[in-house]
Amino acid sequence: MSSPVSEMRLNSLTGLRFIAALIVVLYHISAFLIPEISRFIVLGYTGVAFFFVLSGFVLAWSYRPTTGKRVFYWRRLVRIWPLHALTTLLAAAYLSVNDGAVSFDRLPAVLLLVHAWNQEWANAFNGVSWSLSAEAFFYLCFPLLAAWLSRFNIQAVLGAAAAIFGTAAVAYSVLFTFSNAAPWGDLLYILPAFRMVDFAIGVCLAFAFRKGWRPKFGATTGALIAGGSFVLWEAIVPLVPSIFRPETATLLMIPGITALVAGFAKRDLAGGAGLSSTPVMVRLGEWSFALYLIHELVIRAALMLHPLRLHQRVGVSLGVLAVSIALSALLYTLVERPLEKRLRPLVGLRKADSGVNGPGNSSEQQETLSRL
Repeated sequence: MSSPVSEMRLNSLTGLRFIAALIVVLYHISAFLIPEISRFIVLGYTGVAFFFVLSGFVLAWSYRPTTGKRVFYWRRLVRIWPLHALTTLLAAAYLSVNDGAVSFDRLPAVLLLVHAWNQEWANAFNGVSWSLSAEAFFYLCFPLLAAWLSRFNIQAVLGAAAAIFGTAAVAYSVLFTFSNAAPWGDLLYILPAFRMVDFAIGVCLAFAFRKGWRPKFGATTGALIAGGSFVLWEAIVPLVPSIFRPETATLLMIPGITALVAGFAKRDLAGGAGLSSTPVMVRLGEWSFALYLIHELVIRAALMLHPLRLHQRVGVSLGVLAVSIALSALLYTLVERPLEKRLRPLVGLRKADSGVNGPGNSSEQQETLSRL
């Protein structure tokens, strides 16, 4: 591994996390409140892929080989589980009051973060939490993946990323071509083993960066590549059966997402700055995990207002966005960060965190980034 030479903060990647969360929020708003614009928010499928690639990149960038597995797994658990548990229980309470047919037999699987392995259970209680179940699987596999990639040179790491993506694309294309009567797209979109592709590509990209590789393009070109991927998806989406749209969109967007992350990471490491690295965007990025987990509950509450006319639904949607962001700030400040700080030192010693956590990155910055 490269040795750290100075502290470098990847602020742009924190800001991008808010963009990823906002994509998901807007997608769900369009689905539940303003279906008239859903045709233009199809990018919402890929907001989670954006999170997964970012998560893989930042976790690998901040990874310290000297950190034991027990400590690593505990830190991952206290990073995501407390807020997941809280929002799951809030969803359960809401459903108990407003829906008599609540399947509480699914609650243990949800709290244990294994529910995404069962397609029928994946969206139980707080529907978006299926992605945390996938993240839990990623975290379980990460030490092995990191140990494997650490032995490779830059070309081999980049080749591994290309091979992982190519294998997934070919496998999916075969299913798309010969099994179009089965809901493979929906199934693979949720299945943690398949979504490992997104995360692993982010990990490979970070290991290439750690070994000294930098893309020949910058943040602007990376954004243009991502935009081009979206234009391609918009052009072909009418041709794709609905059951295949979620994972088809993801696979089409992964190259663009990867280019975006690479370009912005390069800019941050070179000392550059942009809109995504402003204090406001960084703060919103810090709230993005809470925003992701709370927004669906806010939408459910808003639907109880029964807005009918378009202007009413637009007004309610703006309120949903504002309330969701406000609640995310409160959850981050009063729940997420305090509980993490209190629970984190229960396993391992704090002095193990001293110094720079990864090549040129502060521990605080990278731990903030590595939340989903």
